[in-house]
Amino acid sequence: MLYLGQIRNHYEKFSELNAEVLLISPSKFEATKKYKKKHGLPFPMLVDEESAVTMKYDLWNKWEPIRNKVPHPATYIIDKQGIVRFAEVRQNYLFRTKLKTIFEALKNLD
Repeated sequence: MLYLGQIRNHYEKFSELNAEVLLISPSKFEATKKYKKKHGLPFPMLVDEESAVTMKYDLWNKWEPIRNKVPHPATYIIDKQGIVRFAEVRQNYLFRTKLKTIFEALKNLD
């Protein structure tokens, strides 16, 4: 929750940079809905229960100990024309893209 909490706490800054945050969850709809409500997450969360998005972007985590539909943590910045302007995929789910890096990438879109 730490990372999502950081995004939640800086959500205004994303808005100031004309960015929309969308998280993709491999969990079931009800579990995702409860999680979003419990932690007060203001951004939309897409439910990818069948892992369609995970497979499309080749984010399937093939690391043996956690082979249970857990995608690699990934951050994409897509411009208004649908072009990917920034992408970072982490192999280790414990490490996420730093918010500073995301904000710098967003500022460089203009």
